[in-house]
Amino acid sequence: MTRDEFFNWCEARGLRDNTPIAAVFSVSSQTIRNWRRKDDGEELPAWVPLACDGFDALAGEGHPQSLPPVTVEWLSSWQVRHSLRTYEDTARIFVIKRQAVHNWYKRGRFPKWLPLACAGHDARIHSKVGRVDSAAA
Repeated sequence: MTRDEFFNWCEARGLRDNTPIAAVFSVSSQTIRNWRRKDDGEELPAWVPLACDGFDALAGEGHPQSLPPVTVEWLSSWQVRHSLRTYEDTARIFVIKRQAVHNWYKRGRFPKWLPLACAGHDARIHSKVGRVDSAAA
């Protein structure tokens, strides 16, 4: 997702200022300011479109901010549900380095954006399943 695509997505959802955007994505307002400074068409971190999908999915269910705190147990359970057996498998989902996932576990600290991105991954899987089911009908 490019900078422009992201801020167009935000605008379409009434998110215009840095502070509410930062709150939705659990990043700092400075991060949003940095994203605004990127060049036209420059890509944002790969987890951002997943988080956007997570926001949309949760908003469609009527509770866009009902996200669990991430713990080792929570993330491990999420990984098992998705057959993600290694740090590499999980890293591939978010297009990050395996070492980053390893460090999350080692430190017991996880990025605040992670539950929203996980919700986006779940939503993408459910929409693919839905398309397959409807195509078969």
